[in-house]
Amino acid sequence: VKTTDLLIRLHKMHTSAEASTKDKETLVEEIGLRFSGMLSSLTSGADGAGSSSHSDSLVNQLVKQLLESEKEKLQNYDFVVSRGEYFAGQVISMALPDCKFVDPEDAVFLKNGPSGTAVVDFEYTMDALKDATSVRSPGPFVVLPGFFGQDRVTKAVRALPRGGSDISGALLGCAMASDVYENWTDVAGVFTADPNKVCSAKKIDTLS
Repeated sequence: VKTTDLLIRLHKMHTSAEASTKDKETLVEEIGLRFSGMLSSLTSGADGAGSSSHSDSLVNQLVKQLLESEKEKLQNYDFVVSRGEYFAGQVISMALPDCKFVDPEDAVFLKNGPSGTAVVDFEYTMDALKDATSVRSPGPFVVLPGFFGQDRVTKAVRALPRGGSDISGALLGCAMASDVYENWTDVAGVFTADPNKVCSAKKIDTLS
């Protein structure tokens, strides 16, 4: 079962009057074990005390956000589901000593597009990202979880449409004036269809 599926299940519990507190705690514990396991795998061989401290901090954050946030947040689908990306980013920033973690809620700002879906408020986001990345401490690397940000009007967490993580990466690259932005995915390039399912799928060499 994917972590996202567990988070979707948790959101359903938060919006149902039938789910018990114990059931929610058990599910959050399962989610927490996944992330602490990821962190342990990435920091194996590192200082034991430091690794344990990071793991405890990670689990405490996860419990606080997924069980103790205000009701409005816990019933916000985008907030709950985005915690997978959020905590994956936390794991990476804890595992790499020279990383700065940037919370998209503080640096990626969204508004309504023509069809009502979320679009990036570009100028506002660029200013926030440049400010967030201008001082890189403790080192030169930045981790920005993808696909979500803050709605400028409601202040709630909001997800971008499909492909949102690609957009987040491009925004960060632009804000940091990067020479190259590399988008790594499960296939080498953009295809007319999933080449794992359609053998006649063609690679698209040029996109505008």
